Amino acid sequence: MANETPLAEQINIISEEPVNTWFNRPLASLFVGFFYHYTSISANQVTMLAILSGIAAGFLFAAGTYLTLFIGALAYQLSLVLDCADGQLARLKGTSSEFGRILDGISDYIVGFSVLGGALWAMHTNFEGLQQYLIIPISQDIVLPLALLGFASITIHSIAYDLIKTKFSSIVKTGIDQTVKERQDLEARFRRESRSMSSGKRWMMRIYLAYNSLQNSLLSVGAYSRLSYTPAERAAIIKRERGFLRLWSFLGPNTHMVCIMLSTLAGDLMFALWLAVVPFNVYYVFMLILTKVRMSPR
Repeated sequence: MANETPLAEQINIISEEPVNTWFNRPLASLFVGFFYHYTSISANQVTMLAILSGIAAGFLFAAGTYLTLFIGALAYQLSLVLDCADGQLARLKGTSSEFGRILDGISDYIVGFSVLGGALWAMHTNFEGLQQYLIIPISQDIVLPLALLGFASITIHSIAYDLIKTKFSSIVKTGIDQTVKERQDLEARFRRESRSMSSGKRWMMRIYLAYNSLQNSLLSVGAYSRLSYTPAERAAIIKRERGFLRLWSFLGPNTHMVCIMLSTLAGDLMFALWLAVVPFNVYYVFMLILTKVRMSPR
């Protein structure tokens, strides 16, 4: 952030999830300092470590005892911190890449599926043993529907938040709306190079393009549909949309993930999913209405 403009620093602070600002990123900075000064590890390798830590958390959850849930929650938190560290390390080393961004995006879903699968298995095989830790009592028949609705809700909230954050951050920092430019560039590149890509990279590109398309279908931001913006417009956006962006920051993925980590530390695998399905969805609907009102073409 030392080399960024005042406008860029402001948008970073405003659009970032508070849980990252105050918790995850300070911890990630410690890892980044160690990796940068004492190892030759790359940012993509840190992403892989985050994935492995998240998968380990899923297996620990699946074991279904209070002790393994507690250790699994710590492994999950390590995954979240490493997920913050990879981008910091890439920027520090100047090794940011399109592949790294795609890998980072996909890693969240690999970890999410691992944790969800582990939680479901634990609740299926040891519901009676874990029932005593439930903050809100539920029957075993509710576990699967609640888990699926919770995961879907977290995914939708995260996709919408990521679109808002990327759009406004790129506009303010560069004057170019990267959500528009990146979609156009990736679609053109995929049409041009898909036959020469490895099957793995082709698969990742398809997933990322589908993700990008879903993002844009969830929200209508007609007031900011242009590709480029003047310096005066960028400064005005910071003043006009500061509160709006801060409200969106509470729907980011790491807010949900920390809720999952904290509830699992208490032995309850379901409470964070209930939060996602009920209060967070009410808040999400409110933000959709607010976005539609504020983003109507002027």
